[in-house]
Amino acid sequence: MNLSDYIAQIGDSAAARLFGIPERTAKSYRNGERLPRPGKALQIIDATGGKVDWAGIYAPRAAVNSELKRSA
Repeated sequence: MNLSDYIAQIGDSAAARLFGIPERTAKSYRNGERLPRPGKALQIIDATGGKVDWAGIYAPRAAVNSELKRSA
């Protein structure tokens, strides 16, 4: 599952509490405006029991970046 979908499923405030981050940061992760740093990504993977993995955090952004490069 990707991080954005996971946060949308549980809500920004619940994600913020679970990940130990501000609610605004959870919203930014959900909207794809920001990505967690690798250390925080590990904490998120652990906190979700593996429901969200590395690919679920970083692959959606990589796909967008790849598409942008093709259209440029």
